[in-house]
Amino acid sequence: MIVDRLLYARALGGGGFIIQTLAQARRLVIEQDTPLFYEEYAPHPFADTALFLGSTALQIAWLLPLFVRPGADQQDDEDEEKSVGLPADEITLVDNLHELGAPPPIEPDAAQLAYLPTYAVCSLLTALWTPFFLEQNYIVCEAILTLAVFIHLYSLFTPFLHTPVLRSRKHILTHLVAKSSTGLAILYMWKTWGALGGTGAPTTSTQGISAMIFLTIALATGPDPLVPAALILDVPGEAWRSTFRCIAVLLGAVVVVEWILLGRPGLRWGAEEEVDKAREREEEDGYANEETVFDADEEMEAQKTSPRIRQGVPRRAD
Repeated sequence: MIVDRLLYARALGGGGFIIQTLAQARRLVIEQDTPLFYEEYAPHPFADTALFLGSTALQIAWLLPLFVRPGADQQDDEDEEKSVGLPADEITLVDNLHELGAPPPIEPDAAQLAYLPTYAVCSLLTALWTPFFLEQNYIVCEAILTLAVFIHLYSLFTPFLHTPVLRSRKHILTHLVAKSSTGLAILYMWKTWGALGGTGAPTTSTQGISAMIFLTIALATGPDPLVPAALILDVPGEAWRSTFRCIAVLLGAVVVVEWILLGRPGLRWGAEEEVDKAREREEEDGYANEETVFDADEEMEAQKTSPRIRQGVPRRAD
C-alpha cells in the first residue's frame, strides 16, 4: 500500500536524519574548543564543517518531498511517473483522487525507497561513531567507520540498490545524497585514522598509499565528480600539506575528466531514460507493423471467402 511505503520512508529517512544531524552538530561544537593533538593528519578545519553543511542541505531537499506535498504544477509533471510500477488498485486510487480534485497521496520514488535502508543504517553508524570519537576510543571508531564506508560503497557499486536508477534525471537528489554521504564517511574515517596515528609525521609509504586509495575511490565512483570533489576537501595539516596538494591536483584532474564524460551518450545522468524511450519507440513500431500485417491477412481471408470467389468463374462452352 502507498500509506505503508510512505510511513516506512518517513521513519527511515526522518529518523536517520535527526540522529545523524544532532550527533554531528554536537561534535562540531565540542571540537571548536578542543585543540587537536594529531595536527599532522587532521583535515582542514573548514573541510569537515563545509561538507557537513552541504550534505545536510542535500538531505533536507531530498527528504522534504516525503513530508510536504508538491505544488500543483509540479504534481502534474509527476503524475505519469508515480503510476509507473504501481499495482492496478493503487493506480485506480490515484486516478479516482485526481478526478475528484483531491490531492493524490505522497509517493516516494523507487530509487529513494531503495537507498533509504542504507541511509538509515549509515546515519546510525555515524551517530554511534561520534561519542566514541569524543571519548578518544579510536579503535572502535575505526571499526564503525569501516563498516559504514563499506555499506556506502556497496550501495554505489552493486545493482542491489538499483544504481542505474540513481543516475537518472528523475532521481538526481538520491544520487547526490548517496555520493555526498560516501564522501563524508571517508572524511570521518580519515579523521579517525589521523587521530589513531598519533603525533608522528606520516611516512612516504603512508602518503603514497593515501594517494592510491583516494584516486581509486575517485575513479571507481565515476563518471560523476561528487566523491572526488568531497575527497578534495580532506586537506590535512601542515606536516604534509604539500603532498596532499599534489593528491588534490590529481583528484581535480579526475573531476574534469569525469565532467567531460558526463556529456557523452550513455554516461550522463538520464542516459537510462533515453535508452528506455528508444526501446519503447521500437516496440511501438513493432506493434504497428504487426497490426499492418494482421490487417492484410484479414483482407486476404475476406477475399478468399467472398461469394464471388467461392462460386468461381463460369466455364466457356467448347
